[in-house]
Amino acid sequence: ERLIMSDTNLDREIVDSDVCFVGAGPACLAGAIHLNNLIEKHNENADLDPSIEPLEAKIVILEKGSDVGAHGISGAVLDPMALTELIPDWKERPDFPLEQWVERESMLILSSEQSGIEWPFLPPELHDKGKPIISIARFQRWLADIASSRGVEILSGTAGWDLLDENDIVSGVRTRDRGLDSHGQPKSEYEPGADVQAKIT
Repeated sequence: ERLIMSDTNLDREIVDSDVCFVGAGPACLAGAIHLNNLIEKHNENADLDPSIEPLEAKIVILEKGSDVGAHGISGAVLDPMALTELIPDWKERPDFPLEQWVERESMLILSSEQSGIEWPFLPPELHDKGKPIISIARFQRWLADIASSRGVEILSGTAGWDLLDENDIVSGVRTRDRGLDSHGQPKSEYEPGADVQAKIT
């Protein structure tokens, strides 16, 4: 159950943004990088054509973890198709968080708790040979470094708590109040959350 302060007259910090992503997982980080890529491409065209107005956008990502990747606890085989579209030179980057490439694959039918029989063929959707094996946490941190280098602002330790709305249209996110007791009442170290206002959330 959510605990929301009833006092609506609190002096909350206002953070203005154009686009706010909630959560610094791979999807939101990739979305922020992709949006940045689109804006850069638009501005390149604006440099060549005076009739096109250049764009500036403040992109913010809220992340409840103490740092990006704090909640990324699994490893995975990465299908690189979307990554290649997003960051074409990812393979050449020395900082890409590769654990190792898939070198061999097989499917077993378990005949007991200790043994199995290898199936003679793999369905096409299970073919992963040559794909990278990654740590999700390290992959998130890698994407976050790229996003930050392009001007995306990542607010770690900041949990989205409630949607802001204006005339039934989402206008941003209120971050969680800090320093509440178990009944939702402020303690001595109480600090109200901020209102992150955005054109798109």
